Amino acid sequence: AQTAPMADILAPADGGLADGNEEGYRRALEAIGDKARDMQRMLSQLLMLARGYEGRFDVDLLNTDLAAVVEDIAAEMLPIAGEKDISVERDIQPGLYLKMDLMLFTQMLMNLTDNGIKYGRAGGRLTIRLHQEGGRILLQVKDDGVGIPAEDLPHLFDRFYRSDKARSGEGFGLGLSIVEWIASLHGGQISVHSREGEGTAFLLSFPAE
Repeated sequence: AQTAPMADILAPADGGLADGNEEGYRRALEAIGDKARDMQRMLSQLLMLARGYEGRFDVDLLNTDLAAVVEDIAAEMLPIAGEKDISVERDIQPGLYLKMDLMLFTQMLMNLTDNGIKYGRAGGRLTIRLHQEGGRILLQVKDDGVGIPAEDLPHLFDRFYRSDKARSGEGFGLGLSIVEWIASLHGGQISVHSREGEGTAFLLSFPAE
């Protein structure tokens, strides 16, 4: 049996050949191109995780204005959220700094916000909160969308784990594995609270300087 990614590529190829016309070929090539790009992203993520778990991934941690980074990413997600009529609410405490690899931290937060929009409710709300509580900096990304089945929650950060409603990044079950790995690189922890039909909240916790 073919694996899912290969089946996704072979199906449009076979369909385009069966159509036997220029329009069918064009649709098939577009579909194959989309799936090939998905596989390229998957391989890139796999390489990142493999290097990370083997300690071969170079991380450049610099003291950075965390509040400014979160504000910038929230602003960047506004047009994407607007396509689903989802409002983006921000509650961000200024003056919070964290030693971070800016590229990795940005990817982590964009994965979470993108998932919140993807699985959010049309006309709903995505909330991003950042504040310090005692010796921890807490960053929450919360939506009011479809939620995650209770049976999926214990496996949510497992590599390649997928369910129809689970947050699986690019579609291969790697997105949240990468989020958890990046959080750990920054001395952080991640937890998730969700209920089907009511939404999901991811909470990142980092040690304050």
